[in-house]
Amino acid sequence: MVLTTVEILALILVVASVIKIAVILIDPKSWYKVVKAIWAKPIYTGLVSFIAAIMILNFLLQTMTIIDIFAVMLFTSFIFAIGMSFYSRELVKLAGKVLNKNLLARGWFYLLVWIALLVWAILVLFNLI
Repeated sequence: MVLTTVEILALILVVASVIKIAVILIDPKSWYKVVKAIWAKPIYTGLVSFIAAIMILNFLLQTMTIIDIFAVMLFTSFIFAIGMSFYSRELVKLAGKVLNKNLLARGWFYLLVWIALLVWAILVLFNLI
């Protein structure tokens, strides 16, 4: 059986998710060590995530459109919202803390990426490109 690129990407997510869930079910505190390690150097986490996102987007665009990808992102957003809803108090506090700081000073690059993707999706959606 030969997997397509998209199937390999899905398999990576499935394997990573199964491992994460298994670790959390067996020893939740050990997962905290993983989280701490990943977020210890946010500049590296952001850089690796950005490069991975570009690579994955490139692979996805071989079989999907940006509109397809946005539809999947909407689905994923609601799945995340289900999980985050159990932590609404903590998230509201975090949002207040983050929004009281200069959001653009820290999040300008993330905002630019989103704006670029949104413009691209709008242009394609309304047949402007």
